[in-house]
Amino acid sequence: MAIRYQADTGEDALIAEINTTPLVDVMLVLLIIFLITIPVVNSAIAVNLPREPNRPRTRSART
Repeated sequence: MAIRYQADTGEDALIAEINTTPLVDVMLVLLIIFLITIPVVNSAIAVNLPREPNRPRTRSART
């Protein structure tokens, strides 16, 4: 059994297709962004940060 629809030939006919062009455009832009950013993330620069020893704070004598 198949479902049959009447074929409308007017301007207001329903188009039951998915337009994949915007999806492909977005995916290509994301691909280009990832291809540019991955090498930047992988090339790390060595930074010498100062080290601070962890000391417990002393409580003040307030009552």
